[in-house]
Amino acid sequence: MNDGVGFDPAIAVDHLRAHDETLARVIDSVGPFRLQLIGASSIFGALAQAIVYQQLNGKAAATIFARFCALFPGTDPTAEQVLAASEDDLRAAGLSRSKLLSLRDLAGKTVGEEIPTLAEIRNMEDDAIIERLTSVRGIGRWTVEMLLMYSLELNRPVSFPRYQGTNLSPAWSSDGKWLAFSSSRSGDSEIYVVDVSGGGPRRLTNTKGPDVSPTWNPKTNAQIAWVSGQTGLPQIYTMASDGTNVVRMTDQGYAVSPSWSPNGQFLALAWIRHYGPGAPGASDIYVMDIASKQWVQLTHDGGRNDFPTWSPDGRHIAFQSNRTGKTQIWSMLADGSQARQLTTSGENSQPNWSFK
Repeated sequence: MNDGVGFDPAIAVDHLRAHDETLARVIDSVGPFRLQLIGASSIFGALAQAIVYQQLNGKAAATIFARFCALFPGTDPTAEQVLAASEDDLRAAGLSRSKLLSLRDLAGKTVGEEIPTLAEIRNMEDDAIIERLTSVRGIGRWTVEMLLMYSLELNRPVSFPRYQGTNLSPAWSSDGKWLAFSSSRSGDSEIYVVDVSGGGPRRLTNTKGPDVSPTWNPKTNAQIAWVSGQTGLPQIYTMASDGTNVVRMTDQGYAVSPSWSPNGQFLALAWIRHYGPGAPGASDIYVMDIASKQWVQLTHDGGRNDFPTWSPDGRHIAFQSNRTGKTQIWSMLADGSQARQLTTSGENSQPNWSFK
């Protein structure tokens, strides 16, 4: 048993390998289970961060949260410290009046023991957790469900509480109004979209085989690219955000990890174009023009290259590669030139470029 994640990774990996040939190949490529848990220090800390991050892009929210934490040097902010801090200091960190009131309410309810501790929450049912935490100003059901969805922070792995089956690959639209994700609630994994409150789920795909890894066109939020196994091996498709106008983008091989360029004109993807025993080539990064489906191969240096992600200005692409023997993060210009290794120690994977 791995106490950090609450289950035995070896048993989990063996189960996945035995039940899914595609996942078995991915597991062989990725290597041993190396998840390292960085848990929340307290429910107060996790919810305080959630409040600060609401309705802000990642970089701005991180800056404000860092300023907030800097008000209490040498320790993670506590409820008592937030109650004792002056309104001027909290506002100077960048907090709006509304978020300040929410943080004060959270701190007051934490000191008053209305908010469960980490030890208590690990033994509570989802509905009870939601009821307790949504009593805080500014904390809605969706915020709590996100905490539960990523509940390894709580050492309490659970399923996304409102939807049955396995739910994964969440992706926000660039305007923050919609969340696309893959769910097996109806059997095969399909793509769903919900609003910011988690309501009004709409099923966009209805195919035989898994549909996963949705990603929004960040320019228009009117299109979604995703990976579908409806023809056997995974391929990249696009569709309108209502599930219509489905277009298959890749025509052969094994294609995964779509990433939309900031201008909405191109998809970066990882593609083994000639897939099968003895077939030449490896997993390389490609860029494809959405309108014409013309593609350009960007990496040619062997190994497995995967998980491309665009810089906000569209000039660079970061990706993971094991070309040197260990999985590391690399970057290159969007034409494939000037590739350089960004990480060197340990093994590093799945880069994700921050928004502007």
